[in-house]
Amino acid sequence: MKSSTTHILNPLQVSKHLPVHTYGRCGSLPCPGSSLRDCLVSLDRRGYDFILVLERHLCQHYQSRALWEALKHAKNMVPVVFGGVDYSGRQVLAL
Repeated sequence: MKSSTTHILNPLQVSKHLPVHTYGRCGSLPCPGSSLRDCLVSLDRRGYDFILVLERHLCQHYQSRALWEALKHAKNMVPVVFGGVDYSGRQVLAL
């Protein structure tokens, strides 16, 4: 089952409570670097504590590339994930 997450959680709603910087195509700030990896590494070095990883759809068995890239390259940021997967499981796929 898929459903859109745009109305459930978005950076504009979060920014009412915390400062949020939105980078890339959907944001007002250009993503540093020429790839998602470059962007995440650069933002990680800037001292951000958290990265919001918002899945486009709530799917039970789908995790986006953005989540895996954040886990792989954003070593100092805690990913805050919103999606349809049960993230409490003990099985982790390492890429």
